[in-house]
Formats: sequence, C-alpha cells, structure tokens
Amino acid sequence: MLKRSHLTPHRFFGKAAPPTDHLLAVLRHWAETRPDELANAFTDGDTTMRSLTFGQLWDEVRGLAGALSDRIRPGQRILLLYPPGLDFVIGLFACHALDAIAVPAFPPRKNRRATRIRSIVDDADTRIAFSTEAVAEQLRGDDRHEDLEGLAFIGTDQPSLRDLDAWVHPRSLSADSLAILQYTSGSTGSPKGVMLTHRNVLANCELILEAFEPERNAKTMAWLPAYHDMGLVGGIVQPLYLGRPSMLMSPMTFLQRPAKWLQTLSRESIEVSGGPNFAYQLCVDKIADDEMAGVDLSHWRIAFNGAEPIRPKTLEAFAERFAPYGVRREAFLPCYGMAETTLLVTGGPKEGRPVLSTFDGTLLDQGKAVVAAAEAEHARTLVGCGRVISNEVVEIVSPDTMKVLADGEIGEIWVQSPSVGQGYWQALRATEKTFRGMTADGQGPFLRTGDLGFLYKGQLYVSGRLKDMIIVRGVNRYPQDIEQTVEEASAAVQAGSVAAIAMTLMDREHLVIVAETVRQRNLDWDAHLQSIRRAVTEEHDLPPDAVYLVRNSSVPKTSSGKIQRHACMEAVRDGDLKVIAKWVRWEEDAGIARDGGPTMMTAGASRGSIARDREADAAGRTDDSSFESNIPRAALMAV
Repeated sequence: MLKRSHLTPHRFFGKAAPPTDHLLAVLRHWAETRPDELANAFTDGDTTMRSLTFGQLWDEVRGLAGALSDRIRPGQRILLLYPPGLDFVIGLFACHALDAIAVPAFPPRKNRRATRIRSIVDDADTRIAFSTEAVAEQLRGDDRHEDLEGLAFIGTDQPSLRDLDAWVHPRSLSADSLAILQYTSGSTGSPKGVMLTHRNVLANCELILEAFEPERNAKTMAWLPAYHDMGLVGGIVQPLYLGRPSMLMSPMTFLQRPAKWLQTLSRESIEVSGGPNFAYQLCVDKIADDEMAGVDLSHWRIAFNGAEPIRPKTLEAFAERFAPYGVRREAFLPCYGMAETTLLVTGGPKEGRPVLSTFDGTLLDQGKAVVAAAEAEHARTLVGCGRVISNEVVEIVSPDTMKVLADGEIGEIWVQSPSVGQGYWQALRATEKTFRGMTADGQGPFLRTGDLGFLYKGQLYVSGRLKDMIIVRGVNRYPQDIEQTVEEASAAVQAGSVAAIAMTLMDREHLVIVAETVRQRNLDWDAHLQSIRRAVTEEHDLPPDAVYLVRNSSVPKTSSGKIQRHACMEAVRDGDLKVIAKWVRWEEDAGIARDGGPTMMTAGASRGSIARDREADAAGRTDDSSFESNIPRAALMAV
C-alpha cells in the first residue's frame, strides 16, 4: 500500500489561491484578479488564430449563459459537439454557469454515422447540443446523421447569443454539483458516463499540481482532444485552475504534421505538454531534420506520458533524437490515470529521470515482480508510472481472493481518492461493481480500475488489463507485451496498432495476432510474418497460431485510440478483417463457422493466400498519400 493522509495546500506562487467551491468560482477569481492576462489561445501550428484573456472568457461565459438561461435548467445534460477551438472552452464553462452538466463528445465526420454519439445521447438523456453554428447547421440538415434526430443544436458562437444582464448565478451550484459526464472510451465494453462533481475535478487539479510541480509562470500546450480526460482536464481545466495560459491545437494538426507540436513548444516557450506514448514515437518516426531548424525545446520541463503503455525504447529514442534541440531525459514524467479518477492517479516526482526497472518476464507472467539483469533471458524492462500523491490510497488486490497483496506481487490496482467519480450515470450495477470494491479485511470502498500492476520501491507499475489477460496452454501472458514484441519484430507493422488475442477453437485457446501495416508497397510479407512468429515464440515461449497483417486503420479501436481486443476477436471470427497477408495454423481440421473466418491453413498453403490477398489489396487500395483514411483512428488517440 502507498498512502498519504493529508492534502498539501499550495500557495500559488505568492498569489491568492482560487476558491475551491466549484469551477465557475475559479474562473471568476482569475477574471477579477487577472482580467487582462491570457487564459486560452488556439493555434494552427504556425500562428495564433484566436485568444481570450480571463476577463474576456468570463464575459463570454456569462453572456452565453444569460442568453440561454430560459432554455436550460440546473442538472440538465448538455452535449458538447465542438470542433477543436476556444468555443469548446466557452461552452464548457457556460454549462457550469447554468449549473448544467457538460457531456463532451466529438462531432461526427461527414459521410459517417453517429452511432457512438447516439449511444451517449441515449445514456445521458440529453436533448440539447452545443456546437459552432457551422457544425450545428451541418448536423441539422444532413440526413446521414439520423442518429442525432431529436437533438436541438445551438450554435453558441452566434453574436446574438450573448446577454450579460440576463445571467444570474445559479443558487443550486455547489462543490457537489455534477460538472461533467466524462464518457469512457469503451475499450472493453460500451461507453459509460463517469459522474464527476466540481469537487472531484478540483481535487484532481490539486493532485496534478503536486505531481508536476510547475514553475510560477509556466505555460501549457495541448493538442489532445477536449472530449477525453487528458485533453479536457490536463489541457484546459488544470491551467485555468492555476491561472495560467493554455495554448490549444487541433489533434489533426499534430497527426498530419507532428513537427507543429514541437515548433509551437519552441515558439511559445511552453513548459508543460505531453501525450500518450504513440505521440512521442510519431515524432521520432515522422519529423525530418529540416523541420527542426531553429527549434529550441530547452523550456520544455514537463513532458508527461500516459494513457497507454509507456515504452522504454520510445523514451530513449525520443530523447536521443531531440537532445540536440534541448530535450532532456529529466523532462519525461510518466503517469497513470483514467476517466473514473477524473484524470491523474500517479505521477512524478518531478526530479530525476523516469524510473526504469528490469524484471524477470517469466515470473511477471506468473504474478511476481522479481528484478533481473537487463541482459538476462526473458528480461523485461518496465517504466514506473510515478508515486501515489497526497490524500490517495493505492492497493494491489487479488481479483480472486480480494486480499491486499504485498509489494512485488501483481494484482488489480484499486484506488481511493477525492478525484474518484461518483459512479456511472444511470448504471447502478456497473457502479457497484467498479466503484464499491471492498477488500477481504473490510477496507473500502475502492475504485476497481481493471488494470493489473504492482508496487515496487515507491513506484506503480502497470502490467496489463485484467479482462485482456491471455491464457493459452496454461501460460499467462499480457497482450501488451506480445504486441510490443510484434512491433519491434517487423518494420512493416504500424506502431500502436497491434492486437494480441486468445480465441477458443475446438475447445482450445489459440494465440491470434492482428497487426496493421505501414503504407508501403512491394514488401516481402512472408519474411515479415516469419519474423513476427519467431520473435513472439522466442520472447514469450508461446508460438502464435495465427498472424494477420491488415490494412492501415483497420484494427478496431476506441475513440481514444485504445485497442478493442474483443471487437478485434469478433472481426477475426466474422471474417471482417482487411487482410493483406496472413499465416494461420489450427491443430484440428476446423475453423470458425463463418465464411471468411479462420480456416485450416498450412504454412505452405499460406503463400498462395498471401499472393491472393496482396492482389485484392492492390485492386482495392486508395491513394496511399491520402491522410483521410487515418482520421477515424488517429484523430481521436488521446487517453
């Protein structure tokens, strides 16, 4: 157990700290004490497109809330369907000014159904959506978005929707009012709305402040989507809590040109910025030397990394690639959190380099963390996700016996924190199961994260997901470890786009690997398949039974870019994969009873199938230079 029983107050660097009643009080505080200082700006990666001071933001929020005060009642759920920009920030705080509950989401793409948004609308029972007038007009008149039928769209950027005199501070607003329904990405199930009070959000802001220890005048920059926890809390709410400016950029700008991120950090002297591991790897893979001309990253003091497994090789590659431009290894700040805890659980401290520890991989699979030499056979290096912060309790608990485990033993990560949400909206059974965990000796309630991990020398290490554990031939394996091996075994594999899954065929579990491929032609698919099989067998003592190499952007993922292994399993079963090449071996002469699904195939027979799949892919492939096909997956990769 890691526990600290007090909350350390911060002095806000000699300035009066904001009130902790609710988020609206925080904005009002800075509007009254720093009205002319920059609150938010939005950039296209080259220039600042729009900016707001604290005073201007306060007026915009009150004006919008006043204009809508006769249409929206306290406690009403408001869907936020904004494109990237400052209108989202105004809409978010206008919800608070009306004591309404903000439900962040993302506008559906043209020519795409809004199935996920419909599920959120139905679950939240919302009837009103805020957006820009341009997006609202598009959604109102597009028959292809029939999923959104019944929603009243309000374009909040209309100048006519401002009435400062009509706004009255809602008497019902308090620290325990629901501020946000933060919908989970649904990596193992349907999206669920986490109920976050103003108290939850402000408590997490205080935890982030303690973990990150930013300098007095630090500026934050975020390209992460505003409808996921890391972009919403880390990129918008946390800087405002501190009374500091935040520079925002569209996720698409970063994904299309990763150099825009680093160039903006340099131009604006940003101190705090980060993202998931894939973002750092994308910079390593895609940024050319000429794009870094004149870039100075020496101001970048806090480069946080979370929301997905943190790869030691990625940290090292990024540090080595960008060291000539001022990047320091000491700037990396690995962290761990989730929507159910508002954002952060562990992170920091902000001194020294990230903590990397090497363990015996075979014993890790058996539930024990035992230190090993880096050169030892089956050695596995993991990145520590930081320490537990004040006023939190983190326990590692056996999911079978509910007993608290000792340091070095792997179990489910359980959390007590003032940042933990109130439960899932209108889902009592799921709330009881996830938010009301009790240990065998009566400790609780805890949030059961569903993540597997262990504590070692004051650091939390995350080793996988409880529901995703692969058990094949009596051997336990974490899919993330196998997926990393696949990425490293073949240059044809797209980083962050591999699914390792266990499928039951003829009463036996089989290891199946599905991997997206990079956009290259004329690759030797047989050689890549063989490299993947050999690497997985040698590294994990578990030979794959099937390997599918599929088209870019076709591995099922959540809206935040996390692999949906169950959905991937269904795609294999139903024959819905966009296969380029495959190698399949089943022990019995049987497959899954669906046309196009796995069939009996020997290694020799696979070569003919590879050739046929290659021809089919060439016939159906669109322009490889088009970025559009990457948007559904990559644009939403945030937490």
